[in-house]
Amino acid sequence: MNDGSDEDLRAQFPPAEKTGEFGGESPEKPDSVEKTPLTPAATVDGGRSAAVDGAQPAGKSREFYVLCRFVFVRGMALIYLIAFFSIYFQIDGLFGTKGILPIAEQMKAASENFAGSGPLKFLSFPAVFWFSSSDAFLKGSCVAGMIFAGLAGFGIGCGPALLMCWALYLSFLTTGGEFMSYQWDTLLLESGMLAALWAPWTVASFPLRSVSGSDGPPSKIVLWLIRWLLFRLMFMSGMCKLLSGDEAWWSLTALSFHYETQPLPTPQALFFSNLPMWCHKLSCVIMFGIEIISPFLIFGTSLTRRIACGALVSLQLLILFTGNYTFFNLLTILLCFTLIDDSLWSRILPKHWQEKLSIAAQKSQQKWTGSALMHRVVVVPMVLLMCIVNLSMLSLRTAGSSYTPTPVLEFLSALQQFHLVNGYGLFAVMTQKRIEIVLEGSEDGISWKSYEFACKPGDLKRPPPIVAPLQPRLDWQMWFAALGRFQDNPWFSAFVQRILEGDKEVTDLLAKNPFPQKPPLFLRAKSYQYHFTGPKELFATGEWWRREYVGEYMPLATLK
Repeated sequence: MNDGSDEDLRAQFPPAEKTGEFGGESPEKPDSVEKTPLTPAATVDGGRSAAVDGAQPAGKSREFYVLCRFVFVRGMALIYLIAFFSIYFQIDGLFGTKGILPIAEQMKAASENFAGSGPLKFLSFPAVFWFSSSDAFLKGSCVAGMIFAGLAGFGIGCGPALLMCWALYLSFLTTGGEFMSYQWDTLLLESGMLAALWAPWTVASFPLRSVSGSDGPPSKIVLWLIRWLLFRLMFMSGMCKLLSGDEAWWSLTALSFHYETQPLPTPQALFFSNLPMWCHKLSCVIMFGIEIISPFLIFGTSLTRRIACGALVSLQLLILFTGNYTFFNLLTILLCFTLIDDSLWSRILPKHWQEKLSIAAQKSQQKWTGSALMHRVVVVPMVLLMCIVNLSMLSLRTAGSSYTPTPVLEFLSALQQFHLVNGYGLFAVMTQKRIEIVLEGSEDGISWKSYEFACKPGDLKRPPPIVAPLQPRLDWQMWFAALGRFQDNPWFSAFVQRILEGDKEVTDLLAKNPFPQKPPLFLRAKSYQYHFTGPKELFATGEWWRREYVGEYMPLATLK
């Protein structure tokens, strides 16, 4: 679902500060560290620690991001854990040898396309499944991703562990076809790479071990790359709606459709859908203000960044409350946390954490210890590469391909498959009708029984589920399939064939299989338009939905 376009990026790449980068020279280690709460004004001058509670000292103030990095790195580890966990329980039905889109077939086709390429095939088609694409290896890759995420979460080899998570998730995105084509998948890869570069590359990191050692200074360059990603994500989410020319967005009526027609609404969406039109229009104005204006506050002072963080997080919480958008909202909120320096967190933390944070902030200004060689060999070149890719992409989107030098275009093309920098923009055109596909099976072609999907609407009395941050990827793809024809969705034909063959791996993805003993002889698919009922009708009848027949989606199908 990479429907967001890069072509609309219009922003200036922010310059990075040059203090304390990549283990360069830093302030001398203080002779003693006072165990007092860290504040925005904590400075080191002449070997003395100046951590003053709530006061600005004379001289230049500094912002610390020790806790910010700690939260961001652990948060990325948690989101990776959720992502791999979600894929693990769907992998047989989606990507297994008897699944809808077997990865083994993808790798077979890739081996034919890249025959004779040798090790270069990993660069052209980046996936660990070149080693094996068996069902056991696929599941093992998910388990490995969860293990590496757990290690990073516990502070063990954070940088290398997150880099392994990135490589494994990239493998699924490369081979997963339509089921791995969502914008939050590429957002996770871009965010995950930046998290790996920002994370400590020590064997054990604060607070798992004593703070007597150094995790190295949080890189200001990587911090600004993360903030630049957040700017692009939010700004283009707003601009793509206006640039699409969609009448629903320009008339401010889009949200009157959104709650009902979004892929997987929550139960609360029914009540939001029934709000008066003036409320929908006001909400739309506020949304545009948050998505288009507040991102520019990122490049201001610490106060403006806190305001931007509050606005952006509030929007994400509202989206999370009314829709199931997997880990997208959590990941966006995590990106917003990089707008907050440690001084704010220190005011709400327990006293013993404030003391640890104060010490860690001073220690983090020292040179890297223990892992300096790996940091210079791996992290520094990758950070430089990310900077170059971002600048190249910015040049391309502002000047256009016609005015971009050919070497720059070739450079971006060569790295495209790694998803280091991506385009974003959800719901550029608002869907105004909710069309649902109802799949029916029959043993005689006369009596028909309906299949029930795990999360998407079907039974009129079944309430919309709350499944985020997990993602039922088959249900999501059924929403997209309903927007077009089954002939335009080859995966749907493969899905129907697996049902007719009675493959348990695929039917396990459904909530209800009306033919548990023997697969049906015939299948057909009908289209219905679904509408939310109102609160009064819901309480009177117990029905969340009402529907009307639209027409045939897929004619009768059989294996014979």
